[in-house]
Amino acid sequence: MTFLHLTSDAQPLAIPDHMPVDVDLGSGEGEFLLSYGAQRANRFVVGIEIRRALVNQTNERAIQSGIQDHVVALYANLNHDLPLILPEGRADSVWMQFPDPWFKRRHQKRRALANRLGETVFHLLQPGGWFFFQSDVFELALEAMADMEAHPVFRNDRGPWTFLRHNPLPVPTRRERYCLEKRIRIWRLSYHRIDGPS
Repeated sequence: MTFLHLTSDAQPLAIPDHMPVDVDLGSGEGEFLLSYGAQRANRFVVGIEIRRALVNQTNERAIQSGIQDHVVALYANLNHDLPLILPEGRADSVWMQFPDPWFKRRHQKRRALANRLGETVFHLLQPGGWFFFQSDVFELALEAMADMEAHPVFRNDRGPWTFLRHNPLPVPTRRERYCLEKRIRIWRLSYHRIDGPS
């Protein structure tokens, strides 16, 4: 599989028609992406990451593991490139796990999908698709919840304004393992897109 180094001329990603698609927004070093993909050979797993070196590293490890046919990391800016590279309504699930908080006001524009999370997830998910979010930063999780609750096409699986207690994914991230070891509270969200096909 060709490595994709995306800039302003980002190109659509070729996805096999017969495969369900999972999208990891902010895949980082790719540990979760690779572990999950190794267990899910029947799914096309896409990681989106803005740090090019980590994208290259993830793709190289996918090749070494022999899973490059269905696991790929893409170099892209979540705030600009997603509509260009991923077809609308193609993803079966979308995850955002432990995104960088960027607390300082001058850095808030660097947050992944700042104030546009619901809009972006709506673009990616097919009707009936699942969105999962987790963070150990309460303020960030609350912002994500507020954005998702504001969109009537999403249903909170635990009830309005309610956090999910456990992670339903089969593989924990490195940050999640650290938080569990140190007994740091993790705030989780689970939503489904409930509108019908357009």
